[in-house]
Amino acid sequence: METLVERYLPISRWIGVLLLAAAELTNRVWVALVFWRSGMNKVNANEFTLDYLFSTQHPVPPLSPELAANLAIFGETVFPVLVILGLFGRWSAGALFLVNLVAYYGVVNGIALDASNWPNASLALHHHYLYGVMLLFAAYRGPGLFSVDGIVQALYRRRAAPAAD
Repeated sequence: METLVERYLPISRWIGVLLLAAAELTNRVWVALVFWRSGMNKVNANEFTLDYLFSTQHPVPPLSPELAANLAIFGETVFPVLVILGLFGRWSAGALFLVNLVAYYGVVNGIALDASNWPNASLALHHHYLYGVMLLFAAYRGPGLFSVDGIVQALYRRRAAPAAD
């Protein structure tokens, strides 16, 4: 006779798997939308605004303001889509983490140039810490069950599993 515990354990495991997958999806969507919105703001901005932003507010000294703006737009519009879909999940989250590091560096560099920005920049720094942790979690865990990578992995496992006689 099957005990209550034996009956409950498989259900409990599946609930845990589904809750973790939902948390991973929520994490990916939330952090990716932050970067997507930032990228869309840059796409909709005029050239003068981008030049001003990357030469005075958030300079990235090794790069020219034009190159920094174009790389930021690329990183903030392409990688969030990949992260949300869970396509090349760990690589996409890692790449978006690097975009976050560059943005963090730009905020810190902007503070060094104009200390009056400190109150707003302090909040931005805390946000970038949070984004970094969320992206590291996504890069470490992978995109999870609710992702293109998860679906491909499940199909591959099913195909690779030996047929039961």
